[in-house]
Amino acid sequence: MPKYLLILSLLAERTDDYTVVVQPVSSYDKEAVISALLRNGTTLTRTDVLVLNGMEETVVDITKDGGTVNTPLICTSFSVSRVF
Repeated sequence: MPKYLLILSLLAERTDDYTVVVQPVSSYDKEAVISALLRNGTTLTRTDVLVLNGMEETVVDITKDGGTVNTPLICTSFSVSRVF
């Protein structure tokens, strides 16, 4: 179960507004995800799984162009949080 903290929100006007900060239990890079997928008994080969490279490059290109990506695997978007 992920651990989390409630901290006082510095951006809110109210003094009783909090922000949640989630502390990840672990972190996986692409190679670790591929290894875990292969360990879980997939019928795909390591070469088949490397199709993730193409998806990664495409997501980067979409993001560079200012787009967002919403898939079951990943959701990306831009946001700015600050008092202006």
